[in-house]
Amino acid sequence: MQDAKIIETIRNKYIVILADLDERASRRWAAAEAIALGHGGITAVSSVIGASDRND
Repeated sequence: MQDAKIIETIRNKYIVILADLDERASRRWAAAEAIALGHGGITAVSSVIGASDRND
């Protein structure tokens, strides 16, 4: 799932909206993006935003 084009697309989208996101909104965006990507989405999104891929 983690091909470079997908990672770059996620990164570009995140950069555009980052200034408008607090912690909660950032996590909600990440969850929505991961769900939209399907299998491997959690790993891909968490690698871009630097968040844990675990729900601890």
